[in-house]
Amino acid sequence: DKKSDEMLVTDFIEDYIEESKELVRKGQKKLADSSMRKYIQVNTHVKNYQEFIEKKIYVHELSYDVFVSMIDILNKIAIGQIKLKVNHQKSKSRITNEEGYSLNTLNTFTSRLKYMLGEARIRGYHLHPTLHLDDKRLVIGACKGLKHFYFDADLLYKIYNHQALTKPTQHAKDYIMLASTTGMRHQSVSLLHGQQPQPITTPSGVEFFGVKNISNKTGIKLLSPLMKPALEVYDRLGEFPKYESVTTITRQIRALLTEMKVNDKVTLERTIYGVGKVNEVKKMTQVASSHVCRASFITNLLNLRVDRNKVQMMTHKAMSDNSAFSLYDKRSEIDRAIEFFDATKDLDSEFFRYK
Repeated sequence: DKKSDEMLVTDFIEDYIEESKELVRKGQKKLADSSMRKYIQVNTHVKNYQEFIEKKIYVHELSYDVFVSMIDILNKIAIGQIKLKVNHQKSKSRITNEEGYSLNTLNTFTSRLKYMLGEARIRGYHLHPTLHLDDKRLVIGACKGLKHFYFDADLLYKIYNHQALTKPTQHAKDYIMLASTTGMRHQSVSLLHGQQPQPITTPSGVEFFGVKNISNKTGIKLLSPLMKPALEVYDRLGEFPKYESVTTITRQIRALLTEMKVNDKVTLERTIYGVGKVNEVKKMTQVASSHVCRASFITNLLNLRVDRNKVQMMTHKAMSDNSAFSLYDKRSEIDRAIEFFDATKDLDSEFFRYK
C-alpha cells in the first residue's frame, strides 16, 4: 500500500500529466492540448501557493482550509497584493481585470485540482480527512464573461485588404480569413494543416470547394464551404498554415489590429471573485482573441439574413442537440455543405463571397 506522505501534490500532477501523454500516444486516451495546458496551469498555481507559505504540500496535507485559502491567495498574487520572490506564472496577460480572477477562471482551476486529487485517491493516496471532493463549499460556479463585440463585415473587409507588415501579423490575417468565413474554433483551424480543398458540385452544376471542419470537442466532422478570403490563403501558400498555440495567435491578432491602427473600444462583462459583476471598456487591440472570429462568422451571417439553422449547421451545434429530429437527419456532409453554399452564395457582401 502506498503511504500518502510519499507524494507531493505537484509531483503527482506532473506524474499524471506524463501518464496522460503516454496514454494519448498509445491511443488509449483522448486529451486535447488545451486540457493538458489546464493541468499544467493547475500545477503552476499550486507551486505559487507553496512559494507563499514557504512549504511544499503533500497530498494528505491538502485540507479543506488549505484548499479554500489557496483560492484567495492565488487571487491576491494575481492582482499584486502578494509579491513572490519566484512567480511560476510566466504569462503576465492572464489577468484582464485589476480586481482579480473571474469566477470562470477559478472554476477551471478548482475543478481540475479536485479531479486530480480524485485520481490520486484512486491510485492509493490518502486525502486529508477534512477534504471531501463532493463538498459543495468547494464549488466555484462558472460564470463566463461576455464580450459584447465581434469583427463586423466592414472591419473584416479592411483586414482582407490590409497588407501585413510582418510575418506574425500576416499569420494572424490568414487566421482571421479562415476562421471568420468558416466559424471554426482555433482547434479546428489548426487541423486544416495537411488538408486539401475538396471540390463539390451542386445539383445545378455549380462548383465550389470545401474542407473538413473537425471538432474534437464534440466529436463531429463537417464539410465547410471555403469562401474567397479563405481559399486565397490556401492558394497563396499552397497549404493551410500551422496554428499550434491559441495564446500565440491571439497575441498576433492583437498585433495586427494595432498595426492597422484599429481604435475601436468594446465592453466586457465579467463576474470577478469577491467583487461581483464588473463592466469594463477596453480597446479591441487589448482583448481581441481567436474566438472572436467564431462570433464574427455567426453574427455577420445573421446580419446578412442567412437562416439561423443554416448558420448553426456549420458550427456543429445543430448536429449535436440529441433531439429525435437530429437522430433521423441522415444528410451527408456534402448535402449539408451544398445547403449552406446555396444559402450564402449570393450574399450582399464584399467579404462573405465565393468569387
